[in-house]
Amino acid sequence: MDTGSSVTRLRKAMSAIWQETFGDDADYVDRYLENYDADDNRIVICKQGEVVAFLHYHRFDTGDFTASYIFGVVTVPHYRGSGIARGMISGAMKCMNQHGDIFAMLIAEEESLRSWYATMGFAALSETPVRVSGSDGLSFDNDDTNLNIALYRIVNVERYLELYASRHAEACFDVMFIDGMIPANNACYSVARGRVQVSDWNCDNYRRMSPGELLLTYPIECNVSEIIIPTSSSSQ
Repeated sequence: MDTGSSVTRLRKAMSAIWQETFGDDADYVDRYLENYDADDNRIVICKQGEVVAFLHYHRFDTGDFTASYIFGVVTVPHYRGSGIARGMISGAMKCMNQHGDIFAMLIAEEESLRSWYATMGFAALSETPVRVSGSDGLSFDNDDTNLNIALYRIVNVERYLELYASRHAEACFDVMFIDGMIPANNACYSVARGRVQVSDWNCDNYRRMSPGELLLTYPIECNVSEIIIPTSSSSQ
């Protein structure tokens, strides 16, 4: 566990990088880090003792499923394009899978970013803008609500298909799921009569699907329009 002084130094380094990257003022960034940063929701990459990349993810419950919101993905310029951000996102999603979340979710306002996230299996389930804020009112999204289109990525295939099957009892299909970022998802899944069966053998004739393909081929209705992120109990 980090000591208080080491957490203070870490947050100071993250704050400086965040402000330089996103242009947010110090009051906003420091308020976010003080109230929402914790050991169990951040991934930090250091090189030669210096912070070079980080992200945070925040769990939330819609009532139908749990998911985690990825926020503030940052890599300093010298290390961009080296795969660090992709590795951090993969690491975060593996944690989400272990926690039983169905989705990773994020907002990317630029088309180039949306295309980049699509290479990792993220896709929009709805064109309805989503507002994301902290329980203390801190904004986690864009001032222009039209840019707040959520991108979702399946992080737990079995739980996703169970939700899909519960809503589509008539569905009947078999898939071999290939997930290069979350190996725990790699298996064969059979959906029939509202149930899901999982196996890791004798499924060569199943249709192969990637995360993005599964999400777009068998989408679930997602009417989430507002997400409230709780403060971190261990952030103080």
